[in-house]
Amino acid sequence: MAGLLALGLILGSTPGAQAAEDGTQGTVLTGPAEEAPASLLLPLEPAVSEPSAPASADQYLAALDRLLALGLSQEEADSLWLRQGAAGIETCLQGEGAAERLSLLRLSFAHPERLDRYQAELARSPETSPEEAVVRVNIGLDAPPYGVGEPVDEPASLTALVNKYHPLPADYVPELELLPPGYTASQGARLRPEACAAFLRMADAAAEEGLRLYSASPYRSYAAQERVYQRYAAQQGAEAADTYSARAGFSEHQTGLALDINVASLSARFEETAEYAWLSAHSWEYGFILRFPQGKEDLTGYLFEPWHYRYVGPETARLCHEQGWTLEEFWARQPVCGTGPVLTLEGEPLSFSRLPLVLDGDVYVPAEELARAIGWASAEQPDGTLLLWGERRQARLSEGRSLLSGGSSVSLDCPVIRANGVLMAPVKALCQALDLPCEQGEAGLDLRTSADTWDWVQKLDQSCRQHGITLEQAVGGLAVDRLERWISPAERWLSPQLDLFFWAAGRK
Repeated sequence: MAGLLALGLILGSTPGAQAAEDGTQGTVLTGPAEEAPASLLLPLEPAVSEPSAPASADQYLAALDRLLALGLSQEEADSLWLRQGAAGIETCLQGEGAAERLSLLRLSFAHPERLDRYQAELARSPETSPEEAVVRVNIGLDAPPYGVGEPVDEPASLTALVNKYHPLPADYVPELELLPPGYTASQGARLRPEACAAFLRMADAAAEEGLRLYSASPYRSYAAQERVYQRYAAQQGAEAADTYSARAGFSEHQTGLALDINVASLSARFEETAEYAWLSAHSWEYGFILRFPQGKEDLTGYLFEPWHYRYVGPETARLCHEQGWTLEEFWARQPVCGTGPVLTLEGEPLSFSRLPLVLDGDVYVPAEELARAIGWASAEQPDGTLLLWGERRQARLSEGRSLLSGGSSVSLDCPVIRANGVLMAPVKALCQALDLPCEQGEAGLDLRTSADTWDWVQKLDQSCRQHGITLEQAVGGLAVDRLERWISPAERWLSPQLDLFFWAAGRK
């Protein structure tokens, strides 16, 4: 993983030539590796499943009120509910040490089964914050390196975490591509195709500013890394070698996604060059991160290496750059339960301002956001009732187990609830009551929308924005007079949907 540190750090000599040689030797390259998404959980322990006992809306609302009163945000409370459920939250809040437990478990990336380890980390270092304790334990820093860590689950993932706690299989060889001459210090240098293409773009961009970036050591096989590490261990001892060189199988050079740029020696003082300054400012734009930054040695397990960069993809690189995270911190902060149940619209994932929750056997999401997702418009009335309309129909939704549609009351299998001021609707129950398509898909509940209704709502929404009001304001009667002035009667009657709009607003 770690690039080749100059022996000059300790002895004053530089292993440059041998590093380049070891960096290009390896086995025959076979077998393309498809990109796989990274798991959301560190593979140290089994993932926590959602609470097995059925959860009711009443239980959730009672727990939410308690958690909000204790200072948790809505997002923190929902995340804790997903991980712990009613019984787990009750246990967390009871007895001595409840405040400390809550300070740890309120974090969305805190694993409940690691609570004892988090508390032990706080006891060892009282100056450590709960967030820092959770991050350190999630990385695995409360255990010795090269110990009981789990192998990398998805070696081909762009964000695969390879470090002293997560080794690669000895026989893992990714799909590799030769770096063109002029972009490398040695023949036969290879990287994963994604990393290779990104590095060429990055080097070309730097060249436009008069700077040269080239690979000093890219992919290294398990056997090559074994030779590198054993040489350093023989010269300096294993304890010293472990601070700057990875053991075979624990080096991210084996992923084909990491490379040393221009040099591989602290004695070269690469951090003082214009090339390093450029990389610090721009490498993330091309999907690369500085893998072993200064000041993070206790988290990465290696000394500062200003030349060692790792390709993780543009989005992850952007996030790490903005947050100042190492790859370890990125993984340690991944939410334990993801985003809860998955809802899709015609196969495409939907996102909501609140985490979707399973209550009373149904999936709950904000009612207004659900309406927009399926192509219906909505407006909340002063009495808290939500007016919904679309597909030439309208409905009124409020708390309870019924809604008004077509002048009649329609019962719901699950209740509509108001959680922290937001009306939350049970998706399956609402779709069934309004006769809207909703079925169990591969990823979760899959919804459908009417193209006609969607086009109508989009047209009205755009027109309202052009006139300085929101669609909700127009429908709610706050600006219907103005709306009528710029939508002519002819246009209203030409479109049944527009006619329905004015009828729903009470102005037909």
